[in-house]
Amino acid sequence: GYDYQGVKGTARTFKENENIVVTWYNNSDADITFTPKISFNDSDRTDSGVTGTWQSMSAVTVSARKTAQSTFTFTAAAAGTFSLVNVNVNYPNNKVLICDKIELKGGEYKPPTPADGDTVMLIDFGKTATGNTFGLTGWSSVIKDTYTDYKDIGPGGTTIVTGTNGGYDYQGVKGSSRTFADGEKIAVTWYNNSAAAVTFTPKISFDDSDRPDTGTVTGKWRNMSATTVASKAAAESTFTFDASSAGTYSLVNVSVTYSGNQVLICDKIVLILKGEDGGEEPDENEITVSNLTELKNAFQSLAADTTILLADGTYSLNGEYLWIAKSGVTMRSESGNREAVILDGGYVSTEIITVAASNVTLADFTVKRAKTHAVHVTADAANTENTLIKNLHIIDPGQQAIKINPNSARTFFADAGVIEDCRIEMSDTGRAKVLEINGSCYTGGIDGHGAKGWTVRDNEIEGFWCTTGLSEHGIHFWSGSRGTLAERNKLADNARGIGFGLGESGTNWRTYSDSPCSGATNAGHYEGIIRNNFIFQTRLELYDSQTHFDSGIALEQACGAKVIHNTVVSTQKPNVASVEWRFSGTTGLIANNIVSHNLMPRDGSTAESKGNLQNAAMTIFANGAGGDLHLAQTATAAIDMGVTLDAGLCSEDFDTQKRDAKPDIGADEQCSPPIGDLDSNCAVDFKDAVLALQVLAAKNVTARLGGDINADVKIGLAEAIYALQKAAGIR
Repeated sequence: GYDYQGVKGTARTFKENENIVVTWYNNSDADITFTPKISFNDSDRTDSGVTGTWQSMSAVTVSARKTAQSTFTFTAAAAGTFSLVNVNVNYPNNKVLICDKIELKGGEYKPPTPADGDTVMLIDFGKTATGNTFGLTGWSSVIKDTYTDYKDIGPGGTTIVTGTNGGYDYQGVKGSSRTFADGEKIAVTWYNNSAAAVTFTPKISFDDSDRPDTGTVTGKWRNMSATTVASKAAAESTFTFDASSAGTYSLVNVSVTYSGNQVLICDKIVLILKGEDGGEEPDENEITVSNLTELKNAFQSLAADTTILLADGTYSLNGEYLWIAKSGVTMRSESGNREAVILDGGYVSTEIITVAASNVTLADFTVKRAKTHAVHVTADAANTENTLIKNLHIIDPGQQAIKINPNSARTFFADAGVIEDCRIEMSDTGRAKVLEINGSCYTGGIDGHGAKGWTVRDNEIEGFWCTTGLSEHGIHFWSGSRGTLAERNKLADNARGIGFGLGESGTNWRTYSDSPCSGATNAGHYEGIIRNNFIFQTRLELYDSQTHFDSGIALEQACGAKVIHNTVVSTQKPNVASVEWRFSGTTGLIANNIVSHNLMPRDGSTAESKGNLQNAAMTIFANGAGGDLHLAQTATAAIDMGVTLDAGLCSEDFDTQKRDAKPDIGADEQCSPPIGDLDSNCAVDFKDAVLALQVLAAKNVTARLGGDINADVKIGLAEAIYALQKAAGIR
């Protein structure tokens, strides 16, 4: 009665059928059933202090070390205007029941249904009986054979301890009746304590609490899946309920059916749930489409905050284009595999996707053969902000791959977007099409006009050049853009790499009311950082083209820009320079960059240059001729030779490896990767575990084979476990 917690504020009208939902955590080792109380006019204890009305919430059972929810539904009598919500646990305890959160839910609230694959622990057998743990409310009674007992072997569990007869073995758990649905599964984990692999087919029963072949109880036993358990390892066998086996039962009992004394240890029994109708109810604002007609219909009725899920397949647009004018829209592939969903403009559709609203996300699909721009982010009657373009594959745009524009009056702008993890490329076929469509080389990777606060990171951009004419940059922000961050991008074989600004002056360049750069009004770009990028040119056809390779990084009327820790390499001399900065309005810092050729200040630029390495030899790179611009261990001209920069300005490298007190020049901080390091960032962490599991799942990822921890010359489960242990600090 002395417990209460809640929240108060300005008065609010709570309506009939609205719900207060309270989540509780049980910190004990036993299930707890209780009925909490709630008040909307008592800010003190239930039994003393302020006098108000307390009402019962729904009774709730919280399993040991789990959470559960109690609810209160407003009736017509209970609804009203209140300024507080106060809840009382109504259960005597000390640090046992933890009030986690209090939520207001809409009418006819239902607790979330389980999703396919969610699991509930039925029993995790301990090394002794006191070590057993349970996870299903009301199920906490162990059943086992007299010849089966607990042993501290492997993870600990139950096994045959008397004789060797597998038919005499059983173990399980029972409790209150529960309905097991068609499609749910029981999974049993077994540990093999022998020196050789064991293959066997265990049995399971839901109505026999005794041995399979003998005993006083007669019930039905069913085969589980056959399983092979390697020596000193664990593996699962499963049983899936179908229409004939689904039903209401009060026990789960398993038998090893394999003869051997202390050979196979039953570790745990788990229930794998199946959500209602195959999972959670779909979000009412979520639309799944699988063909062009469905996609067109989704856009014709598009509402704010809608998610469009694209089923795998190719969507031949045939002149259709997708205009997003509602805020909060997300369009992504249902599978998450960007190569499995293709929006193909066929050079008939002009812009394929136009974003003209804020908080829009485009993710996990391919866009190809737009006649103009593959993706166009533009302002209309208001600023367009917070666009996220993630994990797209953009192929062969007729003009720019991603175009960023203000509205035509230049009164509203497209700001604060993110472009990350994308691959943007121009093929030889697409390059010829650019000239056919435009009559010139009017193409490029990412092109932003008057855009503020964009981040462009972790992308691959390749092939933007033409046989005649000069392509735009791989990444280019100009016309008064501001505060762009371009980092950790890999650019290959582009006529121009990364550019801030273009030209000495222009019309309608954006200016800012806070007067950056001492009030400059003729800046192609304000502030911004270009850091940790690999920029590489090797293709002979590019060098043989009319305009050759122009420059890797270029600043033009870019005030306050910082170009730091980049690596720019070309196998032939660029037309201008590896890195150039020009015009009197260009100020800032050029520091700790490696270039294969020259750095060039031009036309009165006053930017500061320090700590750079010019005319670098290919031998300082891991594979310079092949485009791997990580430093070789023998790169003494670059290792520890950089100047110290302001704290936080560039604290990591291209691979997100931390830079040390003596930074290396260029985008890579050289190190000797330890075993277990699969992503070459010189650390073993959770990201390496994920990478190892992706390799196991045959995903298209790259992992460093030198990270192999057990000399089996492959990346797999051992590396994933090792990385998790390192991340957890237990190795």
